[in-house]
Amino acid sequence: MGRFFSGKNLSVFMLLVFVQSTSMACQVVDKSSSNIIGGNQIQQHDCIQSDAKKVTVSDGYIRQMPPGQTVTAMFMTLKNTTDKVCRLVGASVSIAERVELHSHFHENGVMSMRPVDGVDLAVGKKVTFEPGGNHLMLFGLDHELTENEQHDVTLIFDECPDVTYSTSVKSVLHHLNHH
Repeated sequence: MGRFFSGKNLSVFMLLVFVQSTSMACQVVDKSSSNIIGGNQIQQHDCIQSDAKKVTVSDGYIRQMPPGQTVTAMFMTLKNTTDKVCRLVGASVSIAERVELHSHFHENGVMSMRPVDGVDLAVGKKVTFEPGGNHLMLFGLDHELTENEQHDVTLIFDECPDVTYSTSVKSVLHHLNHH
């Protein structure tokens, strides 16, 4: 066995290990193009770093409401690390019948909230979804939310890949206790 993992065989083995370990983060560019190394065909890959060029989510939570409420809000910070503008156009979460993008507007000294078609995330910038600003509204909750329970959320983007992440429920007092 020691002889097998030496010289040319070791080089081919290490290359195969590298190709296999990067296959999860790589996409085959052209299945017909290949290189021959040590008698083995190795496909050329266009590697995309798994932690780069995506929209990331931080500080996300769903607001826990008093008993009997079937509507709540969800907040988070999004960062666009892609090379193009990403437009958030929707979201889904299994505990709600419907999710809408909303924003607060000030008109004639009155603050109001209404749905918006989307929210643009500029390249390299962060957008915070927070009380009094952009946020997601969850309508038709299927049960009363308990603090710290976890839910998967899928954010739907136009021109960028969708993002699914897990977030927790925080008490309606969470925002007040952290400012």
